[in-house]
Amino acid sequence: MDALAKQHWARIYAKVQLAPAPHISIHNDGWTIWNGSDKVVAPSRNALHSLLADQPTQMWWVRHNRISETAKDMVDWETCSTGMKALKPGRRRWITKHASANCRVGTTLLTWKYQDDDHCPRCGRSESTTHVLTCTAMGANEVWNENLDKVAQYLTNSDTLPALQEAILTNLACWR
Repeated sequence: MDALAKQHWARIYAKVQLAPAPHISIHNDGWTIWNGSDKVVAPSRNALHSLLADQPTQMWWVRHNRISETAKDMVDWETCSTGMKALKPGRRRWITKHASANCRVGTTLLTWKYQDDDHCPRCGRSESTTHVLTCTAMGANEVWNENLDKVAQYLTNSDTLPALQEAILTNLACWR
């Protein structure tokens, strides 16, 4: 019944050339997903993944200064999608939250009013998702170095070409 009513009003809006029907939430409807003016009624993972890699979503990353305009064009969005599908759901969730700066770091906790400041507990600077990856305080370096050793051991155990192994480790060391 609800779908028929929506179709009816969509036809009326189209006939009189009004603006598209507004997104109005329905009691107990939960979260809704829209593709333009169309509600995605039965979203599958594949449908959601394709919506998340579309041009408007890519421009969201640019507008929110998460990537530059030139970097957006250099990202292989298809490979990213394939790689994300290969990960376990918990890891996908972590990557999504971290990349969108929607995780429990100082700046977000301050915005959510869970903390009075956004200071990093290790170095005292403003703690953003980028800062978490680049903090050079004593404790952070120890964790970084331990993980770098694990990567080196994995590359050795996987019989990685020595020149490639050196290039990977040198590139990772530059992050610090």
